Amino acid sequence: MTLRKALLLGLAAFLLALLIVLPASWMAAFLPESIRCAQWRGSIWRGQCQELTLSNGQKVVMKLTSLQWKLQPTTLLRLSIGAGFHSAWPQGEAAGSVQVKPGGHIVVRDMRGSSQLDRSFFGALPEGWQGHIDIRDFELDWSSSNIGHLGGELLVSNLVDRRGVVLGGYRLAFPPGSTSPYEGELSDTGGPVEVQAKVQLTADQSWTLEGRMRARDAGDRRLAQGLDMLSSPDASGWRRLSAAGQFR
Repeated sequence: MTLRKALLLGLAAFLLALLIVLPASWMAAFLPESIRCAQWRGSIWRGQCQELTLSNGQKVVMKLTSLQWKLQPTTLLRLSIGAGFHSAWPQGEAAGSVQVKPGGHIVVRDMRGSSQLDRSFFGALPEGWQGHIDIRDFELDWSSSNIGHLGGELLVSNLVDRRGVVLGGYRLAFPPGSTSPYEGELSDTGGPVEVQAKVQLTADQSWTLEGRMRARDAGDRRLAQGLDMLSSPDASGWRRLSAAGQFR
């Protein structure tokens, strides 16, 4: 073994030992101001944050009960921090991989999870509505409160409005590798409401929903009355589905 290789192996072993013994709280120095952790446990190599919050400078947009990670040391060679993660909150959990790059650029890949769906999870949901959501192959780039990349699939099931009317299940899919504005397809999964719509999301988190919907059973008066609050039907029963907002 040459002297150069021996020095490199020694340096690698030293850095690995530091990662194993350095406390997890040292991670705080690498995180952008938008991410806060109330309590750190474990080491940089394998650690946990209790009560993590993500804000956009104006308000908290996400709060996790716990976040566990195992570091991917090769990402340090690219001056970033990468790790496999598992996060949890009272209504659900998610797992995947994340990188934090210089300047606070956050890259999430291969995220999957599930959660109770209500306004605390998705602020654009009408008051009193609830259901369940599954996240599949989700990917996101986030920098300075802007979205730089988006892809993946969201599956909503057991959706119920505030009057208890069952609205069924839906699928929202964004193709991988798309650029802003991000175009997603919204469709139903065979429940009582038939939906054909498109969702557009911009980098600054503004969104629009445009399409149409109708009750599969034209004789379901209770469901029809619920849909009447959103729009009126045409001769074939189709109703306009339109909404807009911003996640900020």
